[in-house]
Amino acid sequence: LVKTCLRCLEILYAEFRSELPSENSSKGFSAKRSLPNRQLLVGYWGQNAIGTKVSRPYWEKDLRYFCNQHKFDIYLVAFVHRLFRDNRNRDGYPGMNFAHHCSYAPDSQNPDLFECATIGGGIRDCQKLGRKMLISLGGDTCDGSLGTTENAKKLAYYIWNLFLGGKDMEDKRPFLWTVMDGVDLDIEIGSHRYYPDFVREMRRLMNTDPSKQYLITAAPQCPFPDKWMGPQIQGSALEHYGQEFDYLFIQFYNNYCYPGDHYFLPVIDTWLQWARSVPNGPLIVLGLPAGPQAAGKPHYYFPPDKLAHVY
Repeated sequence: LVKTCLRCLEILYAEFRSELPSENSSKGFSAKRSLPNRQLLVGYWGQNAIGTKVSRPYWEKDLRYFCNQHKFDIYLVAFVHRLFRDNRNRDGYPGMNFAHHCSYAPDSQNPDLFECATIGGGIRDCQKLGRKMLISLGGDTCDGSLGTTENAKKLAYYIWNLFLGGKDMEDKRPFLWTVMDGVDLDIEIGSHRYYPDFVREMRRLMNTDPSKQYLITAAPQCPFPDKWMGPQIQGSALEHYGQEFDYLFIQFYNNYCYPGDHYFLPVIDTWLQWARSVPNGPLIVLGLPAGPQAAGKPHYYFPPDKLAHVY
């Protein structure tokens, strides 16, 4: 399995790029996504995986630092990591972990439902600078099994009301009145089943708020199809609702299809061909480890200058 925490080193070093459509693309980019029509820089933030390798002054910095100092277009705030099977919250709210950035739980009966005003303030500051801020579900310790259609819809309801535009749980929102820009699925353990129900319900809720353009993204591993997201797997989210995803942050590392291997470009082409076959399908983002320490093995890291031929 890809170890997600390994790519959550200080986001400064993350190197992610996307292929964007031409102006004549049927993707409807300008209508559906309010992001620049150019290659994008995207990074995961919140897990401080570098914390075990360096002293505290060099730990992952807060969101304000990155948004003021670096030109990332999308930040994926990670993670909501306890869904159903390993949920410790009495009332069933999804649990979260943001490393040293926040761990305050105001209700002892819901120990993994945090109140993180500082993160919320950082998100709002980043949004003022034009950044898109998504909440990421999953990670390499998260059992992503949903179990039932009812659970899938319930999770969408929780995410909508805890992090996005919902109003039903205002006293429980981890980032207070902050309204994030979407949701990311980084599912690496458990079952792929019922994610179509989650995605369909999530998009339905998003469509009730015409004041904001919300994103749905995912981080499948590079072998095609991905075991958890699909496509071409019956009951997977990408097989049934690929058109509802805006971006796929595909993990091109810790697998045979890493940069430098002869499978790399053919696998990229396979993902691109599939995305083009889906009406209004997702844009493909090349996901790379943040540095040599962020990869399972040193050869999985590929310096940005050596990737120029991809573009």
